[in-house]
Amino acid sequence: MEGPIALPADGVVTLLRSNGRTALDAGEVTRAGARVVWNGGDDWLVASDGPLPERDGLLSHHRKVLRERPLVRRSAITPLDRSPAPPTVNVTSFPSVIQEMVDLVSGPAMIQQIGQLAGKFPVNVGGVPTTFTTRSTPTTLCDKAEQYVFERFQAMGYANVAYDPYTFSSTSARNVIATKTGAEFPNRIVILGGHLDSTSPSASTNAPGANDNASGTAGVLATADILKNYSFKNTIKFIAFTGEEQGLFGSEHYANAAAAAGIRSWRW
Repeated sequence: MEGPIALPADGVVTLLRSNGRTALDAGEVTRAGARVVWNGGDDWLVASDGPLPERDGLLSHHRKVLRERPLVRRSAITPLDRSPAPPTVNVTSFPSVIQEMVDLVSGPAMIQQIGQLAGKFPVNVGGVPTTFTTRSTPTTLCDKAEQYVFERFQAMGYANVAYDPYTFSSTSARNVIATKTGAEFPNRIVILGGHLDSTSPSASTNAPGANDNASGTAGVLATADILKNYSFKNTIKFIAFTGEEQGLFGSEHYANAAAAAGIRSWRW
């Protein structure tokens, strides 16, 4: 088919298709009071004032009415012609307190915290100005980063903050855990975690790890800071894991210890 086909503005347009045994006959179309608009070999478009009559010469072929009434040109669609928009439906409805918590999240504060963990801004660790040029687990600066997170949890007012020590490949390391005890089910534990350590081709000296994973740890700290003011049925543990870049050692250590202690937990 080459280009658009000019169809008549009025009448009926029918697609005729040869039955494969006999060819379509233009004379039969004319005798039926129609005319051929387009000839595509075994497929023809024919126009007529009304439906094609049931003539023997046409009945043996397949037919499909494409338009039964005149086309109406419309210059514009008025508002009344438009289908009404579907009602807005919230897939999930949350209690208002959830939005209250979300509103407490500060983008600039998050960026600042990520920058502090990634060495863009110095922080105080044990009262000493420190810049985290790396947080690779085997380094002293990662030990300082662990201490920094520990002190941040304490500064938020968490009374139950602890180091979770472990070793791998002769390296001593620590996860950092702040616990908010549940009011009704203290033995049911929800874990909010991110890994504190970082790596790079020059991990011992230069591994700022802003996206991997200072942002995750900053998220844990921000969440802990907001949730400290709310009460929950279940216990929440905020955990900064280390040893992640060397083989998930910190989280594996915690998971194995929890399983051995029979602790039922959910990691989100």
